[in-house]
Amino acid sequence: VGQAAHVALAARASVMKQSEFLTMSGRGPRRAAADFIAGVIIDDFVALSQRVKSELLISDVLRMQDEAARSLVSSRMALLHGAYNQHGLVRNANKAFVEQMKATFWGAECDGVSGLVRPPLVRVIPLASLTRQVAALGVCTVGLLEILAGCWTSVFQFRRRLMSLLDLIFAAQRGRTRTTMLRMSAELRTELFVLSMMGPVAVANLRASPAPWIDAVDAPNWGEAVVRAPLPTPIALELRRHSLIKGAWTKLLAPSLAWARSHGKLRPDQELPEGLELEESPIWVSLAQSLQYKEIWRSKTASRRHINIGEVRAYLKAEAIAAEERPVSRTLIGSDSQVTLGAVTKGRGSSPSLNVELSSSVPTAIAAEIYSVGGFLPTAVNPADDPTRDRPVRDPTHRLPAWWGAAAQGSFELLDASLVRCGLDPDVLSGAPLLETALEKVQIEGLKASLAKSAAYLKGEHWRPSGADVGAGAVRPLLGSFLPRYPTGNPADAGGCAPLGGAASLDDYSEGRRSAHPKQSVCPRTAIALLATLPESRFLRPGRRDPRWRPTTPGFLDLYSGQRGVAKALRMKGAPWVLTFDFLDGPDQDLLDPETRVFLETCVDASAFSGISAAPICASFSTAVTPPVRTPAYSRGVHWMTSAMKVKVRDGNSHSRWLRSLLLRAHRLGIPFWVENPDGSWLWRQREWQRLAKRLG
Repeated sequence: VGQAAHVALAARASVMKQSEFLTMSGRGPRRAAADFIAGVIIDDFVALSQRVKSELLISDVLRMQDEAARSLVSSRMALLHGAYNQHGLVRNANKAFVEQMKATFWGAECDGVSGLVRPPLVRVIPLASLTRQVAALGVCTVGLLEILAGCWTSVFQFRRRLMSLLDLIFAAQRGRTRTTMLRMSAELRTELFVLSMMGPVAVANLRASPAPWIDAVDAPNWGEAVVRAPLPTPIALELRRHSLIKGAWTKLLAPSLAWARSHGKLRPDQELPEGLELEESPIWVSLAQSLQYKEIWRSKTASRRHINIGEVRAYLKAEAIAAEERPVSRTLIGSDSQVTLGAVTKGRGSSPSLNVELSSSVPTAIAAEIYSVGGFLPTAVNPADDPTRDRPVRDPTHRLPAWWGAAAQGSFELLDASLVRCGLDPDVLSGAPLLETALEKVQIEGLKASLAKSAAYLKGEHWRPSGADVGAGAVRPLLGSFLPRYPTGNPADAGGCAPLGGAASLDDYSEGRRSAHPKQSVCPRTAIALLATLPESRFLRPGRRDPRWRPTTPGFLDLYSGQRGVAKALRMKGAPWVLTFDFLDGPDQDLLDPETRVFLETCVDASAFSGISAAPICASFSTAVTPPVRTPAYSRGVHWMTSAMKVKVRDGNSHSRWLRSLLLRAHRLGIPFWVENPDGSWLWRQREWQRLAKRLG
């Protein structure tokens, strides 16, 4: 919440734009003339600007550009400081720095002169010393190994290929408790000594230039091959923004799947567990089909090996060739192996044999300063597939895209427009949260005094001190602003919807008045017959369990009940019974099941319930999902999400539509209901809920 409030404050003060937003997990902003970029991590706001060295300011034009960059940074920071003062926030002067060439922030040590970014040496050196001492001692607890592994994982995030050195340190922890004392093997001690020596070289060089080419690799049973096509430098730099930043799977394929893949009989969606397959980038696919590639290396395999091992070797060979031709560079490599791309993106594989291959490439990657990124190319469009089948490299099958000429000159408006026509939002593809969501205003009511002020800042509203006219209850959702208010104790007062025919108070039960349903206090025969098909254990009710008990009066329906907090509260208020539904309680309670839905709809039509509550799952409706899978333009889900998220979004949309239709049935019968979801949830922005709000309001 604190970080979101900080971002919202900066966005509302116009300190940074979406194109200048820098995040830890997103892709970096494009280079601009002024090169102003900024980001927030928790309470640390950092702005970066690329400047010309003072000794190179030899012309009036360069001096004017440098002064403009300096003025831009100063004006933006003045806006931020003004926002701090406006909201009564005090800066920590001891942590602040201005116009520094070297600084430590966000857990990194950045040297603007050399262009090197590394973990702070004040932490790495003590860690290396401790690791060396543990290795020399030869014994330690599993808990200490776990701590060391976590620390080195943090250090090696700056050069992920070094992650492949973490192998035995993880293996030694498996199947043991944290308090187990372990006598380390010679191999594990050697690994710890190696880790202590590699800490200082976990460095990223921001000055590494993009290699003016794109490689593609392939490695079936015959052998491995690398093909290459030239690229203009601006496009090579832009293509890195559309490369993989997170792999999906890093284990070797099972023997049967490996055989099927080596014989071209394995579809991409079958290569990995369901929902984990990679999504190809339309830009990578377009360039694979429109550029002329040439073979630069191929080699026949001397002996049989696992196909994933060959694919990793082909990828690493492309890196080695780049190291010879252009050291200190950033190279692009396309592959149709999802396992390979997952392993090289993560820096290590979950299978030891993959780590052997990756760790063997550490000297090349570190000494030559090669920074490779991968892109997924389906086998059908992978030009490296031809040399491994003793065929000449294919000619282009498509013309160069319309955006090619402008992009080669550093202008990407046509590229962005092309992505939009494909249903892809460039801002969302960057992986950064959308700042426009931080500018939206929603109503905040009834928060504790300790939270109200922060929440008001987050939503861009003025904080109202205690004693002001603030409604009771929790944060009122977006939908609530359209709806009438009900007296305290009304089930509908929790921020959802209420029927036009009125609603009964929960306190009616506790006072002995069982007529919560506005029309009747006895279930119709149809409702009794329907509810009798359910076992008595499905109902939460007062008193002891009785297998012969069957409901005869209307009760409550609690959907997506979770820990049954609402159901238990209703029972304490005197509800005769509460019927709960949650998938975690059994597959027969799956609200995606058509038969279950029809049963509940029939029960509502039969007036079996006095009230309905629902707390739909937030798996895809949460604004915390990164990268976003819903945007203001695509509230039902973007088109470029991963397969795993597509399933969650599809299920979420189905839950949303059905729940709205069920509650509309209840409304027509005068049955009160309420719905719970976070204040900023995308659920409230779905068209069906906005229509329901207008219908009721």
